[in-house]
Amino acid sequence: MIQRMSVLALFVTLACAVVQASQGESREDPETGFIRGKVWKSETTNPLVGVRIVALADGVTPVATSQTGERGEYLLAVEPGTYDVRFLASEERYTATFLHDLLVEPGRTLEREVELANFDQALRARFIEPKLVTDADGDFVPDTFERAVGLNPFEPDTDDDGVIDGVATWLGVGPRPTKRAGHPVLMSPPKDVPFVVALGGGAPLTPIVFRAVPGATGYTIDVLTERGTKLLDSRTFDFESGAFLLGEGVAVNWSIPLGVADGTYQLRIQGYVLEPHELVGTQSERKFDLVSGEPQPLEITEDVELSGVVVASSVYIHSGAVLSVPEDTYLRLIATDEIVVEWDAHIFAKSESDLYVSAGRGMRVAGSVQTANAEPGEHGGNLTLAVHGSLSITNTGIVASGDGGPGLESNDGGAGGDLVLFAGQQLVADRPGRIAIGSGGRGGDGHRPGIGGASGNVWLSDWDVRRDRFIALGDLGFPIQGGVAGEPGEPLLSVPSDESGTSGENRDGADDVRWGRKGPSAWRTAGKGQAVVVTSGAGAGRGAGGRAEARGGDGGDVTRIGLGRYAFEMTFGYTSRGGDGGEARAIAGTGGATDSRGQPGRGGAAFATGGSAGSGLRQVLALPSGGGVGGGAFAQGGTGQKGSDNCGGTRPGTGGNGSAGGDAEARGGNGGKGPWFGGTGGNGVAISGTGGPGGKGSPPGRGGLGGNARVAGGDGGDGLHVRGQRGGDDRRQGGRGKNGSSCGGR
Repeated sequence: MIQRMSVLALFVTLACAVVQASQGESREDPETGFIRGKVWKSETTNPLVGVRIVALADGVTPVATSQTGERGEYLLAVEPGTYDVRFLASEERYTATFLHDLLVEPGRTLEREVELANFDQALRARFIEPKLVTDADGDFVPDTFERAVGLNPFEPDTDDDGVIDGVATWLGVGPRPTKRAGHPVLMSPPKDVPFVVALGGGAPLTPIVFRAVPGATGYTIDVLTERGTKLLDSRTFDFESGAFLLGEGVAVNWSIPLGVADGTYQLRIQGYVLEPHELVGTQSERKFDLVSGEPQPLEITEDVELSGVVVASSVYIHSGAVLSVPEDTYLRLIATDEIVVEWDAHIFAKSESDLYVSAGRGMRVAGSVQTANAEPGEHGGNLTLAVHGSLSITNTGIVASGDGGPGLESNDGGAGGDLVLFAGQQLVADRPGRIAIGSGGRGGDGHRPGIGGASGNVWLSDWDVRRDRFIALGDLGFPIQGGVAGEPGEPLLSVPSDESGTSGENRDGADDVRWGRKGPSAWRTAGKGQAVVVTSGAGAGRGAGGRAEARGGDGGDVTRIGLGRYAFEMTFGYTSRGGDGGEARAIAGTGGATDSRGQPGRGGAAFATGGSAGSGLRQVLALPSGGGVGGGAFAQGGTGQKGSDNCGGTRPGTGGNGSAGGDAEARGGNGGKGPWFGGTGGNGVAISGTGGPGGKGSPPGRGGLGGNARVAGGDGGDGLHVRGQRGGDDRRQGGRGKNGSSCGGR
């Protein structure tokens, strides 16, 4: 009994202590508020373990973190205020989600339960039927893809060359790099822009973007004396370490080595294969100037124009102020410490100007940093942000490269501006903040319309989802915009003349043969191939109708987005898609009509082939990607002409036979390849020409035969998840012409 009372007393004492501790905590810090709840799996309503929860102030600044336990419970303690709360699952195949604008009051607790969607469910909501993707050897290439291209799904480095299959496939070098030398052109900074490197407290990064050396899986960047006679520093960057990014080119986060004095130096970039270590190409050498010393802070409170190279210790742009870059120039803004762009503050590069911004400790964008959309026919402005520390884009921030300008008359649209975002430590953005990559301009209208412009290239560093940090791209709804190719221009049709020529002239109709151009590439939605409409001329006398042949342009392909190695694990909230094939329409000319007893001209033949659709992103499955739809094809053979009448005079003769109709052949373009889902093949329609009626006579002429019609729908594109459907076909055989009547009308 005494023992039971002791246990009971102990229990009561502990319970009171818990209550007192709870009350004491409230008394000690009455200003603290709480957010608590549970996280469930949406498909089973079971608790989701290991979810990381982050409370963000101002949309980007983490102030409290928590993690769910076995029961899926979490608790956040924060100061009173308004917060966004992010939920990121550690388990694979679960999307991230968020709660916005949670108001926490002092001493109060907000209860919020959250369901995280399975990735497959999220895809189905976007009308994509997912299938299980397995990667037995962990090389970031799905087993089905490895089997399809002849790699070993159970060996991460199939050819034992030191480069895992996923990396080699992403690099586009097969698993074995091709030994080819190359001399790519440095893209950023351009050669006509002074290359200035600032050395200060933060040692800001100097992004260097250049076209990839074919076959290279690693690069060295060497610093030499001005004349190139002495090597001062050499650094190696390779994809395995995540030190450089890949798109259409390579982007390197480079910084000047310490201990190098002010002056002018040579920079040399060389491409290598990793194993064995062989040189496969050398980048052209260029000079750069090193500037050190004690730069001063730059504070902008009103509108100002700057161009050239500006070096400061820090840059602060206040609300309402605009730092603009004049037209047709550039600005390299370098801060050895930090750069802050307040809400309603702006950095804006005007038309045909590029903007390069580098910071040492960090950069925060609550306003906008943009390059202008281009004038007609010009390229959008390029934008580079490189930060040694963290780059934060708040929920009011806008970072965007410019769109390409529309094409004039029959000219092509301009390409969108490139976007390069580097962060040495962390890159965070929050919705509804906006990141936009320059889209291509629309092609110009004309008899042969221009194609749209390609989208800008994209390089993003550390935009991955890892357990030790939170990056907003895990959110399926994150608003990355742009990156879309321009639409092709509208054709202005011109129909050849149907004049029959002078009396007694026999002339074939003019042929019309045209092939459309390939659509522009883009990192998100590639462009449509050029549509082609041809109409051949009519024959004269006994001449045949002109031949019409049309082939639509192939759709553009999705280009690789530049990402670090860990970005293989990313989940994007959109799909990329290859461009649709261009439509082809061919209408052949009618046969010539003769007023003599000769045979009239046959109808012309028509051949139409729709353009093949472009492919989705096939290197790795970093994001859902599909092929475009094949171009449709329409072919119509020319109509035959009526045979000559022969009822004149006292002795009527035999009526002339009608001429044959023209053949028609149409094939829809093939759908684009996946890898997630293949595109649908294009439809084909073939209508052969009807034969001409026979002429009057005794006996009357026979009607001409109808032309032959052949048709096929385009093949569906291959996809690891869904194969595209075959295109439809519509075959219409031209009929035989009516026989002529006798001279007496019978």
